[in-house]
Amino acid sequence: MELDPVIKNRRVKIKRGIRLSRRLERKRKLKRILLIVAGIVVLVGVLAGGFGFRFLGQFSKYLTSLKPKTASLNRNVESSGAPSKPKLGDKVIFLVMGVQTEDGKVSVDETLTLFCDLKEGILNGISIPKDTFIEIPGLGFERVGGMLSSGKDSTAVSAIQNLFGIELHGYVKLDYLDLERIMDKNDFEKVFKLAIDSDILSDHKEKISEAIEKMDPQEDISVVPLPVKNHAVGEGIYYEPDKDRMEELLAVLWGVRIKKEETVRAMVLNGCGVPGIAGEVADKLINMGYQVVGTKNADNFSYEETQILVYGEHNEVSTNIQKTLGVGIIVNRSITQDLADIVVVVGKDYVSDEGE
Repeated sequence: MELDPVIKNRRVKIKRGIRLSRRLERKRKLKRILLIVAGIVVLVGVLAGGFGFRFLGQFSKYLTSLKPKTASLNRNVESSGAPSKPKLGDKVIFLVMGVQTEDGKVSVDETLTLFCDLKEGILNGISIPKDTFIEIPGLGFERVGGMLSSGKDSTAVSAIQNLFGIELHGYVKLDYLDLERIMDKNDFEKVFKLAIDSDILSDHKEKISEAIEKMDPQEDISVVPLPVKNHAVGEGIYYEPDKDRMEELLAVLWGVRIKKEETVRAMVLNGCGVPGIAGEVADKLINMGYQVVGTKNADNFSYEETQILVYGEHNEVSTNIQKTLGVGIIVNRSITQDLADIVVVVGKDYVSDEGE
């Protein structure tokens, strides 16, 4: 991830001049943001949407249809791919979820990803509609509102990191009504005070809160919606992230530029039948910096050994994945496809972290 400064300081001797230049720059930036959001193309595609779901399922069967005759390269390497807590710098990005519980099930009603520039005194957020479909580790292509259905907060963090291609500092959970009131008034200094749960360190929360309290709600704080494409399925509508517009928005709003040529796309298939195993492996790949484009069942659950299928020149990547998982037969595929660079078929030899 390459961070570009969102606002450049001008060397002005007069204090009032500094404040004025920063406000003008923010207004120009806001205009660019509004142009991006206003330029979102709305697509309605019943057939296209249905075809996408069917294609992913058919493709997973195609990928695993040819079983390689290769010697096992299983290794026990002490590397779990677990995330490490990032240090608090001048810029921090974290996830905020407004949740509600009904019949014992927790759902996410409001989702925000907030970028806080502690030095410049700026808070910018992107809100994600709960009916937006994204890749959620262990759940596959699902609504954002259901990303806590696995019971793991880390699943939600991994899903949003995978969507934006960035590292999150952590998460905050609030009652969805509290978050709605905060958003209505741009009253974000109350985010941590009203939190139900958070994995952000206490001293980090204090520093972020102190920075937000000093901000002008009208001048320094803004939240815009995630650019999406609309798809109609029957009588319902679901949203798909508009990746091109989203990348433009990240560059303008947060100063984050994603290098597409460096992004390795991975798909994880459950080939052993253990519930949740594909999601666990997907979490590890996301924490390694790869983009997970799908988690599904393989064509069958009889894979004794884990397979790492490689499409293109990704030998170093496949070796790193093998070391992280501790198992894996690396197989170079000569066929071409444009969905994934690496496909991991999890076999019975993979030892789950939860089973240790």
